Amino acid sequence: MPLDDREQQILAELEKSLYEEHPDLARVVGKIEKAGSRKLRLGIAGVVVGMIIVLVSFTSQTLVALAGFAVIVVSATALVQALMARNRAAGGGGPAPNGPRRDWGNPFRRGSGSPD
Repeated sequence: MPLDDREQQILAELEKSLYEEHPDLARVVGKIEKAGSRKLRLGIAGVVVGMIIVLVSFTSQTLVALAGFAVIVVSATALVQALMARNRAAGGGGPAPNGPRRDWGNPFRRGSGSPD
């Protein structure tokens, strides 16, 4: 559903204020939207198509099922690469230059980053 003129004006004002007040955040959000979105969609679609091929043909045509499995593996690889590119674009690609690595989303990391 398209936005009416008033809603578009409000959205434009919000974007303008975001760029003025928080330019770093606006830059990061812009990179996240662009990074690997096509590769991400193709990876998801490839995994789904590969699973359908495997499920339809695994009992009757083994070679077709193997080809479907290969499609799953290639698509999953592309999907992981797209997710990693999106993470790098968001600023989570490696150690911070002046401090420890930020692993806020890692549930397996304990403590303040010091080795056990």
